[in-house]
Amino acid sequence: MYPVNAAAAGGPLEGDASYECLSSVPDPIDGVIVMVPAESAADVVRQAVERGIPRVWLHRGAGKGSVSPEAIELCRANGVAVVDGACPLMFDEPVRGVHCIHRLFTGRRIAA
Repeated sequence: MYPVNAAAAGGPLEGDASYECLSSVPDPIDGVIVMVPAESAADVVRQAVERGIPRVWLHRGAGKGSVSPEAIELCRANGVAVVDGACPLMFDEPVRGVHCIHRLFTGRRIAA
């Protein structure tokens, strides 16, 4: 997993190397989790499409998170598999605390 954060300007994040933009992340990349304001999500999806990344997860916790109609449509129009709004921690077994409640209320389940 590689953190991408323009504000970090490629400097370390919590001791790990980071990247300023998605285009600078080394290959291969098989998916991205998008955790930016919804207004910026389509830009990240465009970068993912340009890189040929096949999977995009638009993070959603409280509020709309990174989910925007434009980002979803860009994924679908370009054949990119998309999770359009869920917190990854809802699926990280064992699910605890607020993530368990979030999963319950969204009706999302893990495929067996």
